[in-house]
Amino acid sequence: MRLLIVEQNPDMRLLYRIGLRNVPWEILEAGTMADALEQVTARHPDIVLIGEELPDGDPFELCARIKSNPETRDI
Repeated sequence: MRLLIVEQNPDMRLLYRIGLRNVPWEILEAGTMADALEQVTARHPDIVLIGEELPDGDPFELCARIKSNPETRDI
């Protein structure tokens, strides 16, 4: 299983990683919507955890873009 954490604040990403340290999943990280979309396309995470704000877009837009792509819509 792969989990992608999309959070602009590196300290918050660290807190998520610490909280999830016992989960036997591969943890991926992205700080921007562009990076998140690249990782979703390349790595196909099973779950995407998105923060409330992104420096280059809206979290709802990110969800819509993931769901509109036939290759990633099941994430």
